[in-house]
Amino acid sequence: MRENSAYVFAAPGSATNAAPRTFSDLRTGALAGRDFRSLQEFAVASVVEGGYALADVARVFRIPSWRLDQWVRETGHTPR
Repeated sequence: MRENSAYVFAAPGSATNAAPRTFSDLRTGALAGRDFRSLQEFAVASVVEGGYALADVARVFRIPSWRLDQWVRETGHTPR
């Protein structure tokens, strides 16, 4: 029997299921290279356009998830 490696390899550009931990983690994919007028706009775009989970984005921005939920709903979108 072969021994399995303790490491997991991911191909560059492949999606990972790791939760974002920093603002840099959020600035990938659809949000890469974009500038936002406010942190609120950045947070909402992270959920709506970036596809990140509301709870994960709220944790990065250190705001209550109910507040981010409210901001997303004000834009006419349904939080994920």
